[in-house]
Amino acid sequence: MIRSLLLSLFLLPVFCISFVSSCSAENIKNISVGILVGQKSARLQVNCPCNVISDSKTLKINAKASIEILPANHGFQVNGTYLEGTKLEIKLADKKAALATKVGEKSYRGNMQIFQKKDRLNVINLISAEDYLRGVVSKEMPQSWHAEALKAQTVAARSFVLYSKETGHPHSSEGYDVCATSHCQVYDGIAGERPETDAVIKATAGEVIYGNGKVLFAPFHSDSGGMTESNESVWGSKLFYLQPAEELRKGTQPWTVTADVQSKLGIGAIKKIELSPLSIGKGAKDRTASGRVKSIVFVGNKGRKVVSGGNFRSMLGLKSTLFDLKLVKGKVQVNGYGSGHGVGMSQYGAKAFAEKGYDYRKILEHYFKNVVVQKIY
Repeated sequence: MIRSLLLSLFLLPVFCISFVSSCSAENIKNISVGILVGQKSARLQVNCPCNVISDSKTLKINAKASIEILPANHGFQVNGTYLEGTKLEIKLADKKAALATKVGEKSYRGNMQIFQKKDRLNVINLISAEDYLRGVVSKEMPQSWHAEALKAQTVAARSFVLYSKETGHPHSSEGYDVCATSHCQVYDGIAGERPETDAVIKATAGEVIYGNGKVLFAPFHSDSGGMTESNESVWGSKLFYLQPAEELRKGTQPWTVTADVQSKLGIGAIKKIELSPLSIGKGAKDRTASGRVKSIVFVGNKGRKVVSGGNFRSMLGLKSTLFDLKLVKGKVQVNGYGSGHGVGMSQYGAKAFAEKGYDYRKILEHYFKNVVVQKIY
């Protein structure tokens, strides 16, 4: 999560999706997910009769029909019919209709909403938080992992999306709560649903990470390398519950990268690197409390340059900022551990704790300090 943007979605002139609606139970918590953003046109396919609703009128669509949508002046062209307004809602005509059959490339539960913005279309899935999680959890953590780790992942993912809904961050200006990519959380609709993850979603229904009377931002990452990081060290703001937490093992997921950084730094041939040796869980003037790199001094034959750990990670596409550096025949060898930003819950760490016998509440309370896991609906 908080990794990549929706760049690829702007490249396709037409994108075909289908959606599946279930009205068997009333949604208690509803969210909006940006499925497609910045499209020149959109094609949706439905298996149940539905209504396309605009500010001016309602267009009835038969079962097993395609809906072709184009932006128009102050409105939309829907299957050749002009509908005035800035948004469309696509809803089942019969709220008691059975689950529709999958059609097309992707299928989604819930209803759909289409926004027009600068002659482009945003396609948004309106869905309950619990049904949304059914398309998320297996995409963020393997469904074969221990059930307690999956429960921890589910509660963190639910907290993240409800926090986003409550605060309007990061996509409210675009008309939805979260996107469907790893920038927020990977959401694959019905294709992401698995019996194993459905079971843990049901077992933890409505539970979130809670503190100071509200749902909390709950980031997670793949592997901390041995110790997680504070929010302040990575994203600048100090949050009482996002502080470094030790793992069962240190030096996990080791990796090595060797690169020629001379042209990137612009200080000539690299002669010396000034960086304190890595000791996981021990800070220094140029390292955070967990041992991650804050800054590096490179000395070349044409000058010296200070580079932040985050910028160096981006420069070389490194897995994390938990690394050591050394010069090898004029090139920089990076020896690191872990994968991801390091804040919040380590997924591989949660797996290790689950296999050791921790339940999901204890796992979450290890990574998120001074919080409670609370059922809010």
